[in-house]
Amino acid sequence: QKAYGLFLVPSEWVPEFVVFTKYFYQKWKSLGINRAFENIFPDEKENFQLFLKEMEKTNSQVLIRSNSPFETIESSSGKYFSESVLPNLNQVLSAIDRLCSVSTEQVMFVIVQRCIDRSEIIHASNERRVSQDKFHWRIEGLREDRFIKITKETKNQTNKHELNAKDEKEVLSCLRSMFSQLIHINTGIFHCEIAWDGKNIWLVQADEIFEQHSSESANK
Repeated sequence: QKAYGLFLVPSEWVPEFVVFTKYFYQKWKSLGINRAFENIFPDEKENFQLFLKEMEKTNSQVLIRSNSPFETIESSSGKYFSESVLPNLNQVLSAIDRLCSVSTEQVMFVIVQRCIDRSEIIHASNERRVSQDKFHWRIEGLREDRFIKITKETKNQTNKHELNAKDEKEVLSCLRSMFSQLIHINTGIFHCEIAWDGKNIWLVQADEIFEQHSSESANK
């Protein structure tokens, strides 16, 4: 579900990422990690190697993250650990192999995402357990946990630029703008993980919450 949510939001909000497909996972199960990578489509292989080269140019590490349509916050919270590695193909494939090997999910669409260095992690949610009203968001991870209410008048200025924030006041302003758009995407109910590096906030995870969990859309 992690990757599904990231595809719903403006790309400027999200650190660069790649998602491995069901085809790759099936090949991993039958052939092992190295032959699975060799068997993906040539253009996909080339694009992934270009992605790693771009990460190397910016001295960025990458995160290997779990991503399954059968993961839920209730069943999988803390179940899998994201692993940070250098953008070296062998290191990345080894980390993917470790994640797939410990997975108990029916299928795993591994995410490889640019790691935001020296960042604070913020969790935000407007799930039903927080409020029956999706306009109310709970924020955890700043100096104090707090609630934000989004109104129809909340300005949304996040469509065409990054979410710049150098202090907590600007972080809260950016979050208000972000939430004002999220509430209009599909169900409008999300659990988000946000990284703040002191300059920008980045949406690294956006799990859309459905009243009744369904894996259909994410399992395509």
